[in-house]
Amino acid sequence: MDERARSSRLAAWVYDTSEPNESQLRVTRLGLDTLVEQGLIERLDRGSAGYGYRLVPDGAASMCP
Repeated sequence: MDERARSSRLAAWVYDTSEPNESQLRVTRLGLDTLVEQGLIERLDRGSAGYGYRLVPDGAASMCP
């Protein structure tokens, strides 16, 4: 499985998990960090509320050959 497919799978898994445990949260954070590094999503600092994420416009299109 290539890195892009793995990241997409992890990102989808974030939304499928209703009651994550500590291990799942750690894996989820790694998946989100990978998507940020690839330029597909952007991390938003929300102060005391933690972090939010949003899709980067045309981020996915830049990954396609």
